[in-house]
Amino acid sequence: HQQHQQQQQQQPQQQQQQQWANVNAAVMGCGAAPAAPAASSFGAPAAAGAGSGLPSGLTVAGCDHATIGVIVRGDFVLHSQNHNKPVYKKTVQVDGLDVMLYFWDERDGANFCGWWFGPKVGGDQVWCYHPDKASPYPPASGWKILYNGPVDQTLSVTPRWGNAPAASAGPAVPNLNQTRMQQQQALLEQQRKAELLKRQQQLTMAQDLQKKRLEEQAKQTATL
Repeated sequence: HQQHQQQQQQQPQQQQQQQWANVNAAVMGCGAAPAAPAASSFGAPAAAGAGSGLPSGLTVAGCDHATIGVIVRGDFVLHSQNHNKPVYKKTVQVDGLDVMLYFWDERDGANFCGWWFGPKVGGDQVWCYHPDKASPYPPASGWKILYNGPVDQTLSVTPRWGNAPAASAGPAVPNLNQTRMQQQQALLEQQRKAELLKRQQQLTMAQDLQKKRLEEQAKQTATL
């Protein structure tokens, strides 16, 4: 009976360990990281300003990753709080997704404690990670691409306090769907031009062949 009780107590712990076992493999395609099973303290908007000591906004710049850079670059505003630290939200969506920057504590293990970029607080998709546990707001540098990827030395997070204007993080970032459509249209235009050139070449060859035949016929008529 005691053995049966011990097995029942171990089952939730084993399930949680299994849920987090493949986190690295899950995120290594701009894809999934296991959703945090513990309850979040995601709450009401945090107070901004000099009294709170928290930046009212952030500007994210840099990032060499072609896909993730488009997602995380831009301006963020103080949105709420999670696990007693601020949550920031990008001012514009990317490809229909919110971009959140939030902190997760050690309730699911020290390896998952730190700051995260993702479309949802505590969600199953992550773009960047920073293991800093002490900073009261997102660190300025040292961010990893995905969960266990390399540190991107170019990615920077610059805080703003009060009514400070947003710093420019570069040109406006187009919607990813719009970018894909533009690329497809450019490819179709290239294919159309190539097909038109091919037809013109075929027509020129046919005209040259017809001209030679007429010349040969004229020669044969002259000899007769």
